Amino acid sequence: MVSSRITTLRDTIRQLTARRDELIATIDNAPTLPTPATLTDIADHITTLITTGSDQTRKALIETVVAEIKITGPDTIVPVFRIPQPAPPHTAQTPAGP
Repeated sequence: MVSSRITTLRDTIRQLTARRDELIATIDNAPTLPTPATLTDIADHITTLITTGSDQTRKALIETVVAEIKITGPDTIVPVFRIPQPAPPHTAQTPAGP
């Protein structure tokens, strides 16, 4: 009886350790926040697109930065924005020379 309990506890420990390692890796790979200067540049660019862009440009902008719109009441909507993140750089592998 004790032997089966020890086996069960060892399995649980293995599962929890694996989950802990997954969570640590997720935390380590979490996206970084943009700098205030980057956010200012984005805001300036958005302002320029809204004031001088064509209808198609403004529509594309809205489709890019608005993730969803929540209707919270008969006269209330809440837009949920996303800030597109640059893709992480790819490590290019160069072929070995002769």
